[in-house]
Amino acid sequence: MRRDVQRYLDERPEERLFVRLHPEWYRRLSRSPQDLAGLKHEADFYFGRTFGQRLDRLNNQANMLLLMMSVAQAMGAERQKKAEQSDTGEN
Repeated sequence: MRRDVQRYLDERPEERLFVRLHPEWYRRLSRSPQDLAGLKHEADFYFGRTFGQRLDRLNNQANMLLLMMSVAQAMGAERQKKAEQSDTGEN
């Protein structure tokens, strides 16, 4: 592998790990070192760093937060209902 490609991978440990996990990229970069942009794109997709993947994670986290808030709200409403029933002496 060319020195400039090796230096590029040494500066980016996640992309170096990607090349180790996907040996076809080692062969590809050895034959055509100008494919570094393709490597970066594939590594970003593999590690979940694309804009779409980040947006999906944010959306999932927001949905989880909304679910937790609705559960907490339902529990609070149930407690309030029980408290009102005990105040009036109803069961």
